[in-house]
Amino acid sequence: MRNQRVRASGELRRSQLLLGTGPGAVLDLVEDAVVIAGLDAWRYGSDTDGFFSEPRLEDSILKLYSKMEGWKRSHIRLREPPRTADQEVSPRVGIPVIRFPKWFLCQNPDCRSLVRSDSAHLKDGKHACRMNPGKGPAKSAVVPVRFVSACPQGHLQDVDWRWFVHRDRERGSDGGFCTRQAGKGRPNDPLGEDWNTDLYLQQRGTSGDLTDYVVGCRKCGDRRGLQDLAGPGVGACRGEHPHLGRTAREAGKEGCKGAGQDRKGARLLTRTASHVYFPVIMSALSIPDPGAELTKAIKELWSYLEVATPETLPIFLQLPVVATRLKGYSREEILAELQGLRLGGVVTELRIRAVEDAALASAEEERPGDLPKPGTIWHARKVKLAGLPSFIEEVVLVKHLTEVRAQVAFTRIDAHVGDAEGEYELQPTAAPLATAADWVPAVKIQGEGFFVRLNGATLDRWAQRPAVVARAAAFATAENDAARREGRLPKQTEDIRFLMLHTLSHMLIQSISLECGYPASAIRERLYCHAEPGPGKGGDVHTQRAGILLFTGTPGSEGTLGGLVEVGRNLNHHLRKAVELGMLCSNDPVCAQHRPDDGQEGRHREGAACHGCVLIGEPSCERSNRDLDRSLVVPTVEEKEAAFLKDWLADLSL
Repeated sequence: MRNQRVRASGELRRSQLLLGTGPGAVLDLVEDAVVIAGLDAWRYGSDTDGFFSEPRLEDSILKLYSKMEGWKRSHIRLREPPRTADQEVSPRVGIPVIRFPKWFLCQNPDCRSLVRSDSAHLKDGKHACRMNPGKGPAKSAVVPVRFVSACPQGHLQDVDWRWFVHRDRERGSDGGFCTRQAGKGRPNDPLGEDWNTDLYLQQRGTSGDLTDYVVGCRKCGDRRGLQDLAGPGVGACRGEHPHLGRTAREAGKEGCKGAGQDRKGARLLTRTASHVYFPVIMSALSIPDPGAELTKAIKELWSYLEVATPETLPIFLQLPVVATRLKGYSREEILAELQGLRLGGVVTELRIRAVEDAALASAEEERPGDLPKPGTIWHARKVKLAGLPSFIEEVVLVKHLTEVRAQVAFTRIDAHVGDAEGEYELQPTAAPLATAADWVPAVKIQGEGFFVRLNGATLDRWAQRPAVVARAAAFATAENDAARREGRLPKQTEDIRFLMLHTLSHMLIQSISLECGYPASAIRERLYCHAEPGPGKGGDVHTQRAGILLFTGTPGSEGTLGGLVEVGRNLNHHLRKAVELGMLCSNDPVCAQHRPDDGQEGRHREGAACHGCVLIGEPSCERSNRDLDRSLVVPTVEEKEAAFLKDWLADLSL
């Protein structure tokens, strides 16, 4: 018998699995809809395939999991998705999928029956409606129903169509909703083998609105508009995780912590809606370990720093010999290393962004002909550019970088956003990727870009302006009001420095994409912003890190061709273009007049920001297009005093 190629149900790029189609995601195929199975079901050629290491990222994920009930692991490894050759697709290697939803809709306009996949008629290997089994493919074809239900706890389930149509009718003596005689069918099925063909879904209009849809029962005549499913009308969440193979019966043992509460119960969603699935991604840049050089420097200065504390360290850093030797390292890094040496040489672990910022700060000056060597994972060089404004402290061209991205969880309904350091405090609403796997899916992105560091003292003076303080208070008030409306505890709002830095990053991305041919979705941001109280009792907050890394990359081993590095050499031009574009939005004055504490609009995480000015593609943004306000960067038609670039623009007469 001749060997035939086994055809896969669908194909995805490996990087796609971490951008919205990972475990638990609903995926449309040509004639079906499925959920990507959990990690426990992924199939590799061998038990060692795909593993690689990025210690700092693995440690951060392990720390994150240790705080989640039921997620604890002794160790965490990174693993690339299964790799198969195009001509060697095999059921032994790949990512399984699970059919979801289970309900199908007949395409015959005279039928429109709702049928379940496990009882639909099979014709030529395809599902067909039992009501029209002999009328040809066009008259009997069925497609997955558009509507499903999910809850903020991460659960996903089919809509209980029988319950929805008959929920106001008492059950009959046979246990069913319709008073009909039970037929021959499956065990414990009082409605018979064809009970599902009694239900139908009709569309009365063309707008696609829920009011255009009616669900009914042919047997009893009950009808109900689909708009009744909005809000809590869809019923209680049954606690199902289809990607883990947890059916309603299995999930019923645990249930849903939000069940029975209208605010957290199941909600009606379109199957392909963007808020059905939000991946939680953590990432790190693969860079040489700067800790070894810092350890050496502190040991050389031990006679000075042995008694240093967080309060007295700024005094020691004023000594010329100490300042020269520790130039480029933040106070946070120095204190962590001091603590580690005092504990016998065990260095206290630094946050991922702190290590990366130190590597950027310690980059060498660029020299002619200085190019990355083959196999280099990190190559960064400082450059001196003429005409830069005084608030820019340095520019670093990153000619080669390797970013490792790993998915650690996912959410539904609402996205989880990391803190200013790019790290997460997962909430109980996050859903797991697997039941017992000790690894997470990850990919390596090879690329290049440039880094801009802002002067911390200039940023601190700006943050003390009355208009900026008032704007920060508006964001805090907005969060408190939103938390009260949603019945939750208020979250810590980001420092106003971070919001300004984030908005400036988006403005630069917009400018570069318009002039250089890069689509905005191809440029990613990585923000470095950290402020902490300074010495003394005044409580003043001083900036320790303030920088923007814009980069592009691909999952391939070749990386990119260096175009974004050359953009960094012309930073002054792009900065001017960015602020010119940002001063006036096509939606002004409405955009400029928006305040985060305006409860009427329901956008408490944004100030003057919309799709006409600073919002970009969400894969490029670290914050899902939140925490933005261009009035903090440039003067707008509504607010001029809070702009960070106000004085610079006055000098340019813009």
